[in-house]
Amino acid sequence: MALDFPGLLGDGVKLAYVNDASPPVTCRLQPLLDIPQVPAKEADELENTCHGSGGDHTYTLGLNKIPNITAKLLFDASDAYHLDMITRQAAKTVTTFYIEVPANAAGTTFLRWTLDAVVKKAAVSTPIAGLQEMDLELLYSANLVPATTPVASIIT
Repeated sequence: MALDFPGLLGDGVKLAYVNDASPPVTCRLQPLLDIPQVPAKEADELENTCHGSGGDHTYTLGLNKIPNITAKLLFDASDAYHLDMITRQAAKTVTTFYIEVPANAAGTTFLRWTLDAVVKKAAVSTPIAGLQEMDLELLYSANLVPATTPVASIIT
């Protein structure tokens, strides 16, 4: 099933992972219906109030947490990459993922986030007759490289 929704659902955002082939291959997960947010650090709040602070509680930032990344795909049971997500979820395999967001209207440059994650959820549902969706949830493992400058896409 080779469906593509240019300019619509997902708004040009690309999601891919690196498989275990030799050499490794970047595998695009498509069609992407939704990815609500890109990975972003959220720091814990730590109270550091001490005597002499004028009676006010004071805070600082602690360790960072990366919230789970969620995505929704139009599922295709004949797509090897979709089935690989189910396999990786069952095996709890740490996988490198890329998320690219268009940085210009022409879609020639992208902001890219790279991270290692485990597929926490790869669930197939049938919300509309004749169509199946896959809900993905990625649990951050390590190596978040946030986007800082627009680059050419590595996801084809």
